[in-house]
Amino acid sequence: MSEYTCYQSQKKAYNKVAKNYEQKMAETFVGALNRHVQDDILNEITPIIKDYSSILDLGCGDGIFMRKITKINPTILSVGIDASDELIELGKKQSSDLMSFYVGDAMKHNLKSKFDVIIALALIHRLSDVTSFFNNLNKINHSETIHVITTMNNYSPQFMLLKLVVFFFEFIKRPLGNHVAKKGFSFSFLKKLMEDTEFEIIEIKTTGFLGNFGTFKVNKYVLLLFSFIDRIIGKIPLLKRLGVFTVVIFKRKK
Repeated sequence: MSEYTCYQSQKKAYNKVAKNYEQKMAETFVGALNRHVQDDILNEITPIIKDYSSILDLGCGDGIFMRKITKINPTILSVGIDASDELIELGKKQSSDLMSFYVGDAMKHNLKSKFDVIIALALIHRLSDVTSFFNNLNKINHSETIHVITTMNNYSPQFMLLKLVVFFFEFIKRPLGNHVAKKGFSFSFLKKLMEDTEFEIIEIKTTGFLGNFGTFKVNKYVLLLFSFIDRIIGKIPLLKRLGVFTVVIFKRKK
């Protein structure tokens, strides 16, 4: 799939997902998983972003992670880019004066600024050329920029099950939409990718151990229990590499 085709397919898929998006994120398992992952990342980067002045969120959706960051650092300048026109409009409605949103391609942006923090959550497993994405980061970062990505973990039991589901629906000629992640990466692949693109890893780990059980509505107390159990599982040493998402925090090599 070409970069342009990949971008257009993601735009179409997430414009469709945008319908009732905020309700889905508040009342479903996928929303609970996203909140858990975002909060886990915030715990890691809060000491850093308190002193930084700008952040770029590639694949920002409706800007929920940017809004969480501005609560920690109200003076930080935030820029979000997403393929979905509909999600960007949702973000603009909830933005502050220091937040900007643009419809665009994470692979082909025309940004001139250098950012202190660059975020790309649940993005790279949807791209056609991951290496080019990382090489392009050097156009918008500086020597002290902190980068944070999340991507599907190849060794997560839930992701292995998802691949079987994807195969089944493709076999019966009813392929799942492009909002469904269909590939992931191993620790070894990501470490090699960082080495090849001149980045050094600060931390790499997995998170989100119970996984995503769908976008159907569930009771808020069930979601709270889900989140609590997820955190407990994440503290078990033998399971630490089995989370649904891999989180990588990294910066340029010196």
